Amino acid sequence: MVMKNDIADLINENKFIVFLINEVGYPDRIRRIVAAAEKHHKSVCYVCLSTTYEDVLAWMRPANITIDKFYFIDTLSRYYEEKKSNESCFFASSPSSLDEIKQALSFALKEKGCEMVIFDAISSLLEYKDMFSILKFTHMLMTENNYTEAKKLYIILSGDTLPEEESKKLVTDLRMFADSVIEF
Repeated sequence: MVMKNDIADLINENKFIVFLINEVGYPDRIRRIVAAAEKHHKSVCYVCLSTTYEDVLAWMRPANITIDKFYFIDTLSRYYEEKKSNESCFFASSPSSLDEIKQALSFALKEKGCEMVIFDAISSLLEYKDMFSILKFTHMLMTENNYTEAKKLYIILSGDTLPEEESKKLVTDLRMFADSVIEF
């Protein structure tokens, strides 16, 4: 079992971490990861791929996470209703709009000074994009100058609602580039 201090140490020591989380324990584990990231970084970009900005705020507030340290990229809300981006959140048109997400990430890193990006959960993209597109996107985030300095935490969910074979392939492919892969 990964302990709270271990998470903080892992985040401090590595630039690219993949967290494998079972859907059953997801809420508690994502809170622990985000709390560790928030304590050690002055600005974090949180990419909402599996839940909305409002839902993330709903669990961050009671967990005493300093929301002001975060810039959010919400990929789901505009799919359901019209939303306008604001000072703390960019609302992408959909999770499949990888170019739009890429531009928002660039803004978060350059203009908002984000030192870390949390992709919650990169495995959710499997519902919208093919494996090659996701790998191309993640590879770009590791190699293009605009994105290389930021630490990256990729969350991969496992459980009944995600395609298991594709999730395993994603883990295998990301493992080649990750500094650390943590089953949590």
